[in-house]
Amino acid sequence: MTRKDYLLYALAVFCWGTSWIALKLQAVSSAPEAAVFWRFVLATPLMFLWALVSRQSLRFEWRAHGLFLLAGVGLFSTNFMLYYHAGRLLTSGLLPVLFSLSIIGNLVMGALFLGQRITLRLVLGALIGIVGVALLFSAEFSKIETSDTLWLGILFCSVGTISFCIGSTASALATIRASRADAPAPVVPVTA
Repeated sequence: MTRKDYLLYALAVFCWGTSWIALKLQAVSSAPEAAVFWRFVLATPLMFLWALVSRQSLRFEWRAHGLFLLAGVGLFSTNFMLYYHAGRLLTSGLLPVLFSLSIIGNLVMGALFLGQRITLRLVLGALIGIVGVALLFSAEFSKIETSDTLWLGILFCSVGTISFCIGSTASALATIRASRADAPAPVVPVTA
């Protein structure tokens, strides 16, 4: 890996790690639906600008738009709203631990819908990742008290994670179909 690769990796880890704190702060200060709306109102022009600067086409065949809709609903609305609701109920450290279970969901959905093989190496890597995220936020777990709000927050996170996995799978399927059709690959990230 080059120095640039390490820098990009560190930037991604920093942004992902601190985004959960921002999510928690935003969740308690505004309605989750409004927070998600404004987040993407601000992000949309940046996405169009990125496509323009990187000279990526935003023209796709009409059949691809169903997958785009599924990816958008799964990755960018339902997932976020449920996690914002959970952020009102849970400590911020529990949110990324529960979201890290998306690794398992993506492995299963990749096998079911994309024909990807689940290998022991992938499962072990996923489990190590989940344990690593849990260890990073282990100090937060001492603040957790068992209650109905805890279980409701866990339910919101679980459904939000499943929504993310569905959206991620739709995004991957759209990318695969676009590459087979020799069309431009969709500009849809597979992480939240």
